[in-house]
Amino acid sequence: MSVLPHPERRVALLLLSLTLVGAIAFVAALPGTGNEILSYALAICLTSAVLTASVLRCTARASPAAADAEAPLDAAAQCTGSSEAPRSAQRGRSDYLDRLKTVLTAIVILHHCTCAFVGSGWYLCVGNFAASSFAALGKPLLLLDQSYFMSLFFFLSGYFTPRSFARKGRRDFCIDRLQRLGLPLMAFLYVGGPIVGVLTQAAAGHAYSYQPDPGPCWYIAWLLLLSGAYAVIGGPPLPEAPRPALGLLVGWGALLGMVQALLLALLPGGSFAFMPITLGSLPFDLAFYYAGIAAYRSRWLDAPLATSERVLAWAISAVFALATFGGTVANTAAIQQQPHNNSTAYYPSAAFPMPACDAAADPACGGATLAALLALCVGAGVFSVAWSAAMLDTFRLWSAPSSPLQRELGRSAYAAYLVHPLLVVPLTALCIALMRAAGAEIDFPPKGSSSASPLAAGWLALGWAAVTSASIVMTWLVAAALRRLPGCRQVL
Repeated sequence: MSVLPHPERRVALLLLSLTLVGAIAFVAALPGTGNEILSYALAICLTSAVLTASVLRCTARASPAAADAEAPLDAAAQCTGSSEAPRSAQRGRSDYLDRLKTVLTAIVILHHCTCAFVGSGWYLCVGNFAASSFAALGKPLLLLDQSYFMSLFFFLSGYFTPRSFARKGRRDFCIDRLQRLGLPLMAFLYVGGPIVGVLTQAAAGHAYSYQPDPGPCWYIAWLLLLSGAYAVIGGPPLPEAPRPALGLLVGWGALLGMVQALLLALLPGGSFAFMPITLGSLPFDLAFYYAGIAAYRSRWLDAPLATSERVLAWAISAVFALATFGGTVANTAAIQQQPHNNSTAYYPSAAFPMPACDAAADPACGGATLAALLALCVGAGVFSVAWSAAMLDTFRLWSAPSSPLQRELGRSAYAAYLVHPLLVVPLTALCIALMRAAGAEIDFPPKGSSSASPLAAGWLALGWAAVTSASIVMTWLVAAALRRLPGCRQVL
């Protein structure tokens, strides 16, 4: 297997970066339309690539020699590191990364269930009103999650990419990725996502028209893109080097936060080629994937954080979390005390932490909004790096041999990620039906699936707890069963 020499890799990496910048400029120049064109083009390209890989895989299986040489790799390892290959063949393989992957998957389900009861960010939502006491706790949780959890998924994916590429070679690596990531992506894009759409519109009382929808599987689409980029250039030109000090990494988090703020200003539509553009998105996902590759090559995870770094990581995380929860709770309390406040003050604000102002009436509104956005993104960037380091370090320190249950949860985590929207949405719809039967008034707008009907905090908290616990348990049960279906185990 030949790879590009380092000077040519730098050129290739520069060209890929310029392509990405050009795509961002295209979407920014054509709000709405630009991203729609880019997303459809991406769907067509990925679909074509997956179909081609399927043909090549079938052709290879027709050859006995090729079939004997084939070494299956668990799909979760392609995404987040789980593999049933012998542990002696997995450099740096540890049970704690499997447990971290399982916890992150559960956090994704928790996150989307929370979205459903704070009123935004998901298919079917209730509780979308400014004075919601439940949202005062739910929204900061969502902000903290969004700052780091998908970036940490990309880090784990990047960490295991070099091993898979070196073992399989470029051709088999690409075919394997397109099969084990591409086929589930196609299944959700063209079947699973539309089914979720049907369930959502039925619960909201609206008609439905078919439309492909990647949903949370945008992550898989981008992992395919990054895997393709890795295969083309043989990985970034990274010599082995010691892990940078945590303080330096935190500084990089602040810089990435500035880039994130710029992207949020340039892409107000909230999406770019399937990926949601929010805190901890595009620049962090790319940087964490890159860092995962570097961590594998230079064995950054072989040693724990120094004591001073551990204290720093936890201190930064605690300060940002307390500020986020405290600020949101205080803002909500102020709104509840002054529900019809007509003052010119920027806070309290229904869009907290963004200020409440009208750019047409207040010349200073634009500057205040940008300042708040920049502060939020920089703070979230610092938190993202610090909390990710703290989680990796904590799971490593508390590592122990996995139990059979833990191994089963880890092996089913990839399938759980794929199918969870198909369970969260109908369980939310069932909860809404039960609340209505108990006397709660829940109405949806004519063209939306997020209800702004005021509900007591007790209704929202009880519904959230029931849907979250049921979703996590049922998702893993369905995922474990799905993995055992004929043909699915080779993919999931």
